[in-house]
Amino acid sequence: MCAERLVNRKVRDAFRFSTARPVVAILIAPGFDESVVADCVAKVSQAGCAPVLVSQTARRVVGRYGCATQAALTLEHVRAETAPRAILLDGEGVCLTALSADPRVATFLASALAHGAIIGVLNGSRQTCVDAGILPARTGSACHAVETGALSNFLEVVQNRPRPRVGDPEPG
Repeated sequence: MCAERLVNRKVRDAFRFSTARPVVAILIAPGFDESVVADCVAKVSQAGCAPVLVSQTARRVVGRYGCATQAALTLEHVRAETAPRAILLDGEGVCLTALSADPRVATFLASALAHGAIIGVLNGSRQTCVDAGILPARTGSACHAVETGALSNFLEVVQNRPRPRVGDPEPG
């Protein structure tokens, strides 16, 4: 079975109740790993957060293995200052190349960091995203390399980290 149904159903259900739970935006782009995204959606939901798929366009996004899914929001519709407590993105391969080709991604991530969000880089390192131009060189403790098996640890950080007000210095 294609991961599309699982991802879309879980995102729809989680987004419906997202006002009371921390939102975790999962950035997808052509070539995203469907199994990793489906696993992320499930684990984010289990952790008590609301997973929301975000893509560059309103069109369906085709993953690495041919499954297509529709993101709940596009970069134009998610507001970094109010929406995500955290952002997960794929840090390797075709997906990273697609994300780095769009200057809106770097703007969105910089804005989210400035508003207290933390970023988790799946399947890669923070440095690969810095080199690709989508993350600023100085992200401090707000950016984490997240191995798929350690996603629960990242989500615990998301839930326990207070969201600073705009202009507050980063703790630590």
